[in-house]
Amino acid sequence: SGGKALLVHPFDMADLWEGHATMVEEMQEQLPVKPDLILGSVGGGGLLMGILKGLKKVGWEKSVKVLACETHGADALAQSLRQGKRVQLEGITSVAKSLGADKIGEEILAECARVQGERLLEPFVATDEEAVASCLKFALDHNVLVEPACGAALAPLYFHSEELKRANDKVENIVVEVCGGGAFNSIETLLGYADVLQLDKNGDKIK
Repeated sequence: SGGKALLVHPFDMADLWEGHATMVEEMQEQLPVKPDLILGSVGGGGLLMGILKGLKKVGWEKSVKVLACETHGADALAQSLRQGKRVQLEGITSVAKSLGADKIGEEILAECARVQGERLLEPFVATDEEAVASCLKFALDHNVLVEPACGAALAPLYFHSEELKRANDKVENIVVEVCGGGAFNSIETLLGYADVLQLDKNGDKIK
């Protein structure tokens, strides 16, 4: 009350997009070369919208591709782009609960469709197994614990690298936007997911 409260939407808010856009400005400042491809996770699309706006800010919007990564059961963007309309999911069935927006922001979807039309954005949908396994493999490779929402963005590299190369034949420099640790803070939680999905501690399928 009193007019002092501010609702900060989790993804559908211009100020939020502007904040996320600074990541791309930091890439321009810190990386020795311009990336050819950026991989990022998508829930409601706020982070993705920020990346797209950041690419415009630094003048990379016509030369840097974006792979928008989701998991099956939390893939509102991929379904919306495929059907050419805003799709609302009946529920979130993926373990990647941080991607659990049942629909993409309307303005965000319109921008994604526009960029996809220019062949500079493509959706990617990972399985829960791939997302969780990617988290385990990333933890072993880099000693950093991330949640399955982030695993969706890592999955193209760990499980679909050849497909990624074929689809982007001139791609040499890739940035993966690695985020997400809020949904859990222990390896035990991640191993719990792995156990349900019949994965070992290395992220490999138990035979």
